[in-house]
Amino acid sequence: MIYELLLYCISKELRDYAVLIQSGFSHYRAILWNFLSATTAIIGFFIGAALSTDNNVRQWIFSVTIGMFLYIALVDLLPTLLADGQVDFKRFIVVNIGFLLGIGIMFLLALFEDSLIHSS
Repeated sequence: MIYELLLYCISKELRDYAVLIQSGFSHYRAILWNFLSATTAIIGFFIGAALSTDNNVRQWIFSVTIGMFLYIALVDLLPTLLADGQVDFKRFIVVNIGFLLGIGIMFLLALFEDSLIHSS
């Protein structure tokens, strides 16, 4: 599960960086603010994982957290699809391909999680 979260976080940070650049931040300031905001989320994640000593509880925490991240990502994608009040077909296809690719990667990681864990 941690691989899925890591992949999601990387894509989220790239998206946040693009939003900061579009808002007028310099590349340096965008990277700095993006790093600072991401650091708090990562710290919170590890505190939550450390507080859970039972593996069953930890799996529920990870599942709920990943579900919330997925919900937030989908809510962030909707304004991208509806820019200027109209749905652009190319934009719709690109956003959905990215979304489906992310789901596919998470599915493959979940499918091969045991072999990935035992191989390292």
